[in-house]
Amino acid sequence: MLTSLKVIYEMLESINQKSDNKEDILKKYLNDPIFGSTLRKVLDYITNQDLKFPLKRINYCLYFDDKIAAEHQNVDSIFEMLDYISIKQSDPSDEERTFLERISSSDVETVETVMRILNKMSGCGLTNEQIMKVLQDGN
Repeated sequence: MLTSLKVIYEMLESINQKSDNKEDILKKYLNDPIFGSTLRKVLDYITNQDLKFPLKRINYCLYFDDKIAAEHQNVDSIFEMLDYISIKQSDPSDEERTFLERISSSDVETVETVMRILNKMSGCGLTNEQIMKVLQDGN
């Protein structure tokens, strides 16, 4: 089980730093046997118009004393919390926001990746439409 989205952040940044063939690099990363499926999931969350997130910013928690959050500090729990927030009828409570911040705080790159999901912006230099086309071509 992945505990961090740092590698996904690094992949997106790597694509952004290239001047051309961004789609080809994205395809290569999506085929990565270890991280490709997680990258696909992150990009699905970013491009899925049905997923709406009222949060736009979360903070990195350097230290916290919350055993439950520490136990759930992994990628699966982050996606579960994002699912919960996206279907919730009201805005997330302060406790829910704090929980998302804590479970995302394995490193600053994971927090940044979660914020990219919340804001529907990959930061890789491709539009969401271009990403959706690459994702669809890969099926």
